[in-house]
Amino acid sequence: HYNYLTAKMPSAMVVEEIEKDLHRTFPENYVANSPARLKIQERVLSAFGVHDSELAYCQGMNFICGFLLIALDNEEDCFWCLSAMVQSLLPGYFAADLFGSVVDLRVLEDLVKESIPDIADKFEELQFEIELVSAQWLTTMFVATHPAEFVVSAWDMIFCDGADALLRLSIRFFAAHRELILSSDDAYELASALKQAAYMYYDCHDLMQVEGVLESKLSTGFINQRRVAQRSIVKAEKQQRREAQPWMRRLGLDDKLQAFREGRNALFKKIGDVASDLRGPDSLDEAKEPPQSHVTAAEAVGSMGCLGSLQLTEYVVSTYDNLGSVAVAFDMRMKDLMDLNESLDLTKELQPGDVLHVLQWQIDRNAYQERQSPKKPHWGSD
Repeated sequence: HYNYLTAKMPSAMVVEEIEKDLHRTFPENYVANSPARLKIQERVLSAFGVHDSELAYCQGMNFICGFLLIALDNEEDCFWCLSAMVQSLLPGYFAADLFGSVVDLRVLEDLVKESIPDIADKFEELQFEIELVSAQWLTTMFVATHPAEFVVSAWDMIFCDGADALLRLSIRFFAAHRELILSSDDAYELASALKQAAYMYYDCHDLMQVEGVLESKLSTGFINQRRVAQRSIVKAEKQQRREAQPWMRRLGLDDKLQAFREGRNALFKKIGDVASDLRGPDSLDEAKEPPQSHVTAAEAVGSMGCLGSLQLTEYVVSTYDNLGSVAVAFDMRMKDLMDLNESLDLTKELQPGDVLHVLQWQIDRNAYQERQSPKKPHWGSD
């Protein structure tokens, strides 16, 4: 069956996405990044795109596939393991709407509040979004963020307990760094510190000895209870977005949204150029790195500290004609877009101050996530 799949090709869009991510997986690992190994990885991912045309390909799968090839060193075995992990072990994590991972990120927030309330209080004080660090933990199963020694042990637990193990390990990682978190006074610095701590955390089993976690709140029953509740909430939000489509059409925003999605990388590059002018050449490579499919330009701008940039606002004002087009272009959540319309006329002529208002609104409404390309774990250079 695998030979049959490799003889076919997924859609051109899927092929393009796979090719785009190949060199980003383990760029410092000369074996994993060799032309021969990249060809195998491309073949496995393309075969899966044919095998399951509905899931096809989603960013994060490249890391899982790459690590499987390192661990198994067998192409077909890698394919079947990837299929089992994506389709069964982490259901919905790699769907087009990322439904499973969105739900579990919400569940993780609930578990933080219930199992480590002192840390949850600190996160709330700093307005720290745990997605800044945990989103990539879940969607790459720790491969992109932790050393290989940690990943191997973590995967043992994930193979036994599925996505629940991802959530438990994430909670315990926060608990293991309680002192670091509670002593922090800046959300961005905390995110950087936690990422650096992840790069250096080798022993996954140490997390099982961490104290200060309410174990009853990490049981399978409690996690499933929270998951059921969050699934209903996420589904309701999706329905709300569908119902808002006529409203978007009346404002002429749906066409602008589609146009922006088609040209997002170009916009991101222009904003990256502005950011590099402001911060210097050391940020140029990261600024120009094309974003992941769920990255928003506003988030990228926010992470580069350019929200107050006159050059940025001049660029946006020259590109968009009203607040509605800016809000849609920067991919605001539908609920936030409708809330914003209650305080501002989205159809009015655009002014520089309004651009900053839209961007800051998005960040204040929990849409800001860390989007700088994270450093690869140090094991990538072995």
